[in-house]
Amino acid sequence: MARCCAIKAEVVGQDETESGLRAILNFGHTIGHAIENISGYGKYLHGEAISIGQVVAARLSAGLPERDVARIADLFRRTGLPVTVR
Repeated sequence: MARCCAIKAEVVGQDETESGLRAILNFGHTIGHAIENISGYGKYLHGEAISIGQVVAARLSAGLPERDVARIADLFRRTGLPVTVR
């Protein structure tokens, strides 16, 4: 977790105005925030909703091979995060 925070801080430090690189931190957040909202901000923790959002965003990405989508989903499953709405 400390490494993740350090990476995020580095990205934010390089793009404080969210005009380029920082967009990588938003992957899955639009869908994840929608899941949080429609589920009443209680069914899913923020990270759980974002993991689902990232898998959905990967599935919707034009040109992303299914093997890459499956790898993303598998990584989340292996850490105990959900990859679909339940």
